Amino acid sequence: MNNKKLTLMIASLLLFGIMISGIVLSQDSDINYIGYTENPSGINISDFTAGTVTQAEFSFDYSTFNIDEEEQFPLIYKIDFNSSEEIPEVWKNDFNVLGGNVKRSLWTGGFNEISLECTNEFPITINHPIGSETIEGGENGTFYCYNTTQGTLDNLKRHNKVSLDITTHPALYPGDYGLSAKMFYLNDTYAPEVEILDKSYFDQYFTSTGKESVVKFYSSIDEINLKDYWGKIIDTSEGNRSFDKEWAEGDTYKFFDLPDSIEEGNYELKVIAKDFNGHVGMDNTTIKIDNTAPEIELIEPKDKTYSGILPIEFNVTDEKVGVKNVSYRLKEMDENNNVCYVGNSSWDCYDSGWEEMDVSEKGVYKDEINTTDPEVGLESGRYWIQAKACDELGNCKEFDPADKR
Repeated sequence: MNNKKLTLMIASLLLFGIMISGIVLSQDSDINYIGYTENPSGINISDFTAGTVTQAEFSFDYSTFNIDEEEQFPLIYKIDFNSSEEIPEVWKNDFNVLGGNVKRSLWTGGFNEISLECTNEFPITINHPIGSETIEGGENGTFYCYNTTQGTLDNLKRHNKVSLDITTHPALYPGDYGLSAKMFYLNDTYAPEVEILDKSYFDQYFTSTGKESVVKFYSSIDEINLKDYWGKIIDTSEGNRSFDKEWAEGDTYKFFDLPDSIEEGNYELKVIAKDFNGHVGMDNTTIKIDNTAPEIELIEPKDKTYSGILPIEFNVTDEKVGVKNVSYRLKEMDENNNVCYVGNSSWDCYDSGWEEMDVSEKGVYKDEINTTDPEVGLESGRYWIQAKACDELGNCKEFDPADKR
């Protein structure tokens, strides 16, 4: 997925004019930003003279609001060199900012330096995991200093100092020069990008009652600023149901275990992601639930007396996922129409146990019993036949004829 186009916003603002003869302070307050400055510290410059290296130090004493400490913003500073009235303009090569760093205060346990890359080559594209910003043009004396891979806005604590090493051109025109600084951040205005991978996986039925049907799918969420994510089935009648979830690898997340007790039907399945700025992204597909077992119709035996070969025949159909297996069971009945239960009967009765059946054609399952075979053990009398069928998802059904044979 591509980086999102973001907006370069001012987070805290500090504007100073620095001249060799003294320091002039001004502050621009008509700006929308996420933080604000109070009691700002000045920019200290030892000297702007031709052909020397000097250092500028300043800090942004700011308070923040609506900033989650886990939000990841790059540190971006706009540095502008300016000249006094007697110098028409700052030339492109008059100054060179070699680099800099942000230093934590000593009371945090030492200096934690965050390197800054400074450039005045335009256009400048500032790439960051949460997005990118391209600055098309700037003045000759404008530099942008930033770090897109280390640190967050929250790492820049109050009173932290920014140090810039500045080299002046050997032929710098003599006069008074000034320096101003602004702090920016990349404003994330886009929702996370969410994609359910391989939606063709859902071109099948699932069941919420059988253990043989397990839903497991993956979603890609392209958002380093991710706060939370979830997958759910939208059920307007019984209430939405959520999947279990876990991170798989990279920007891929796994969802699994179909929620229990969902009525049969087609439902919208959503994967939703939310970032720390409150933006929500979503992808969806349709999930089909089949909780219906196969239909079973008795063909043979009919309500009559059989001798010799006893045919067993059922018509079994399942329109959605297909029949997996069919079996039957034959039990003897006594003169009072009691059905034999092996191990729980006072008489020696016949029970065939469950016998698997093979399909012949058009969903017809057949078998036969030779009633005269001594090894079978059938005697003259009344018998009760039962059938059981399961579909490919594990939805099963038992069939008992209304009249016992």
